[in-house]
Amino acid sequence: MRKRRLGETDPIQVLVLTFNRTLSGYVEHLAMEQVGGSSEVSLVVETFSRWAMGLCESSKDIVDDASLRQLLIATGFSQHLEYFVDEVHYVLGRWHPSDRQGYLGAERFGRGRAPAVPQSARARLLKDVITPHGNQIAALGKVQWNDLALEAATAPSRQYDVVVVDGGARSVRQPNPGSGRASR
Repeated sequence: MRKRRLGETDPIQVLVLTFNRTLSGYVEHLAMEQVGGSSEVSLVVETFSRWAMGLCESSKDIVDDASLRQLLIATGFSQHLEYFVDEVHYVLGRWHPSDRQGYLGAERFGRGRAPAVPQSARARLLKDVITPHGNQIAALGKVQWNDLALEAATAPSRQYDVVVVDGGARSVRQPNPGSGRASR
């Protein structure tokens, strides 16, 4: 082991992030079978949301999509509703709130035969759905999944030697070389 060669005595810090609680429990059980009671490994197995909430010291509730669906219907996006719910999540997950105007000119690929979303519809989504929905959630003291990921990306975090992320997770933070912190 590298730590032994370097003469380090601190345990290896391992973080495993999963997509859901069921998988988290299963992975934790398997991992504990491997490392047992070893003092050489400090293992944390969490869902991304639980880990991010702890990192951000957040006790806010995460809002579901019910209010988003209502707002989409009220603003004329009721036809192909689930498509537009996904489109909103696409915007939230790809553009920082300060850069969302970039969505207006972005090329979109891979949406199959779904309805086209011209620039005028994108502008309406931003103005009439995404911005008001974010304001409504903030006023209620809640957060969206993407808000939590953005907050976690800037929160102080501990150093991990090994990070394993379940492929179902939507956001992965990469190490920022030399800083001892992770960044987005």
